[in-house]
Amino acid sequence: MILALDIGNTRVKAACFSSSGEMLCDQAWGSLSVAAIEHWLPEPPKHVVASNSANVNPLPLSIASVAVSWLDFSGPWPFALNYGSGLGVDRLLAVLGALEQTTSKDVCVITCGTCLTFSALSSVDGFLGGIIAPGLAMRLTAMHQGTGSLPLLDASWEGLSLEDPRTSQSEESMQRGAFIGMLQQITDEITLWRKRYPTMAFLLNGGDGMTFANHLESGIFAASKLELIGLYAHWTYAQNSTSS
Repeated sequence: MILALDIGNTRVKAACFSSSGEMLCDQAWGSLSVAAIEHWLPEPPKHVVASNSANVNPLPLSIASVAVSWLDFSGPWPFALNYGSGLGVDRLLAVLGALEQTTSKDVCVITCGTCLTFSALSSVDGFLGGIIAPGLAMRLTAMHQGTGSLPLLDASWEGLSLEDPRTSQSEESMQRGAFIGMLQQITDEITLWRKRYPTMAFLLNGGDGMTFANHLESGIFAASKLELIGLYAHWTYAQNSTSS
């Protein structure tokens, strides 16, 4: 059994994979706790692969007495990577996981989380980057912090309409402005990518992914646990590279 561990900005996610790649179970926590992970494990893993996108310190050297193999930007990666410093390993893992979920060799992962990110990969050109913008909750927080009167709101789209621009209170105006602005940004970016890569497959993930999936054109698929799937895929790639 292989344990994949992804430390993100808001959650720590884990999944157990069989040697054939089947995800046996998964779990998420609000913070990193080795004791909680060990208590959850159905059996001791043979390998532990992990990524740290949140720059958590210190990092555990072992889990269930198995040394942790920490994956970072340096890779190696099974695609061309010519990108400046500061690239989050979670974006690379997401596109790697996306390749496991679609038959297309050109993929773009739209992550609707703390930030809105587009992470694109071409079979010819390698990793292509993509925008980083405020996520839904961050947009609402910025309006609250940047003014003296607007309230701090939780991100919600319930009861609001895409077709009706009228609002009756400031809270509704903020929610609609944050959501419509992010939805339009997603739509515009998809159009730009499709002009360059017509066969590119688009997958939505992140905590707010399903919220936006219901309002986008058909053919944009919601996908979850891409980073964890990417961790297993990278472990397989590394094993094959070592044995060849």
